[in-house]
Amino acid sequence: MSKGGQSCNSSTPRVQPPSLDTVSVSMETSRNCKLGLWSRLPHHAEHFCDVSLRSTDGQVFKAHRLLLSMASDPLFAMLSGSFSEGHGSEVLFDCSADALSAFLEFLYKGTASVKKDVLPELLRLVHQWQDRQTPCLPWLRRQEHMTPELCSQLIVDCEVLLVDELDEVLEDYVLEHFSECVKTEEFSSWPLHRMIGLLQSDDLVAENEEEVLSAVLHWHRSKCGRDDATAALLQMVRFPLLSAVALQGLRSLPGIVVSRLAAAALKFHSAPQLDLGEVQREGEKELKLNLAAAARFPKLRNCYPYWWADFGCSIKGGTVVAERPIEEPEGELEPWAVHIHENSLYIIDGREPCCVLQWPFGAEAGRVVVGTGSTLNGVNDFTDIIDIAIDAAGDLYVLDGHHGRIVRIRDGVGEVVGEGQLTLDIGTRALYLGADGSIYYIDEGGSRVQRFFNGITTTVAGGQEAGCSQAHLEDAEDIFVTLDGTLYVSVDSGRNARHNSSSSVKKFLRFVSGSALHQLQHPVGLHVTEDGAIFVADYQNHRVMKWRDEWLSGHVVAGGHGADSGLHQLFDPIDVTFDDAGSLYVADNGNARVLKWGAPSHPYEELLPAPF
Repeated sequence: MSKGGQSCNSSTPRVQPPSLDTVSVSMETSRNCKLGLWSRLPHHAEHFCDVSLRSTDGQVFKAHRLLLSMASDPLFAMLSGSFSEGHGSEVLFDCSADALSAFLEFLYKGTASVKKDVLPELLRLVHQWQDRQTPCLPWLRRQEHMTPELCSQLIVDCEVLLVDELDEVLEDYVLEHFSECVKTEEFSSWPLHRMIGLLQSDDLVAENEEEVLSAVLHWHRSKCGRDDATAALLQMVRFPLLSAVALQGLRSLPGIVVSRLAAAALKFHSAPQLDLGEVQREGEKELKLNLAAAARFPKLRNCYPYWWADFGCSIKGGTVVAERPIEEPEGELEPWAVHIHENSLYIIDGREPCCVLQWPFGAEAGRVVVGTGSTLNGVNDFTDIIDIAIDAAGDLYVLDGHHGRIVRIRDGVGEVVGEGQLTLDIGTRALYLGADGSIYYIDEGGSRVQRFFNGITTTVAGGQEAGCSQAHLEDAEDIFVTLDGTLYVSVDSGRNARHNSSSSVKKFLRFVSGSALHQLQHPVGLHVTEDGAIFVADYQNHRVMKWRDEWLSGHVVAGGHGADSGLHQLFDPIDVTFDDAGSLYVADNGNARVLKWGAPSHPYEELLPAPF
């Protein structure tokens, strides 16, 4: 074969030099017996070239009529008989020169070196002239050869040409690289049946289900007349795997399809309402609770390690926002408590010497603001920091366990709060600032909660006598006070949590120690949102639980997937807090880090103009 006006000097086409964007294509065909004859042809046979093939860009390739006819029945028919007489010795091929060159190389040798962007053209040529004997492409199974752009182009340009094996290769690639493939230009032209097959698959890999929903919406907007098709595809998006924030937004939309799907999915984020009065024995109660929990658990895709109430599904789980390598001079971070103020985390680092770190959002390290290494004036001697709190003005309050005092730090100066009026016992734990300026703390070894306001100290929960009832506390761990003055207390002994309002007990919740959804194992850090949701760091179960007053079992919102260091896991979580955007922050003490769990972006905003 020769190119242009040159004579061919070989019975095989010129081999292109290898390059990074070139791949090798192999052929499997039932014509092996015919192809085996080609090796018997003279090596130098330029004078046998008796047919010219012209590409659409004007380049001419000379080849052997006999070999082309042997390789393909359609080519045999075209190059013989009346067709040959009408067209002479030059045949026009509707393809580029690169594709025609690779096609001839493929016919002569059974393999071809082809640029990736020419592969769709080559497949069309082989399909047209090889009696639908589409080539087998084993190299496609090697991930370095395939790209999202090439895969998407093959799906669009060669959909009708795909034999089962090639179709399977493309399907597997898209399932594994869905996030990248849906960003390609050709994605908007993917056929409906391809979209259906992908969305129905448990093997689809996405960062979260919001990404799947966004892909469906993008596909809908890319071309007109897809309303009915999109309505069908929305049924295949796993709405229960979306975050609660996204579902609440979707439920408020005027369209019927999406609002109905979102409303149904929100039920998965709420605990079941069970009438346990009909159940007498504890074993039956636990079984009923577990069965109900299993019944409301949504069906996951294989890529999601877990489903978390409020936050839905994510491949990675949380995001590390504070961590210090063990190689650092200070050693690993040991977070005991975490608070948020003005785009910074405030973390108690329990490593000796104990200190408080200010860790701005997105920073790689924090700076010491309390303890050894700080630049505090006034009171600055801290060796045992138990807890901290921050008021609206940004003043930092430090519970100093060693000296039995609370120190307020304002503008870099520390001063003792209530000096001469406020006396703390050894064993004081947990500190909280009320909206009215009241200071709440736990003392007497966890048996009571005290309130200090205007120089007066009063007991608001428990007493000097420890116990596990509505009038007594034992091993209280943390406190939280809402804007209306309601006090919540997490209590380890008896595994219970309670809250008071206006110094009178309003509710008492008791939990049997265990790992089921209606149980806790050493509850510590506590946070209550404005809508009354209670979040508890379930220390020994390595998870964060969400509760409401009327719930008979809780929901896992972080961790709960074994005690380990994966981003979807927690190890001895000790404290929790939230930012203004609703993201959860967990002091993951056993993993020496602070993790953030946030809801993905809100895809419901993209649906506003849609008629669903």
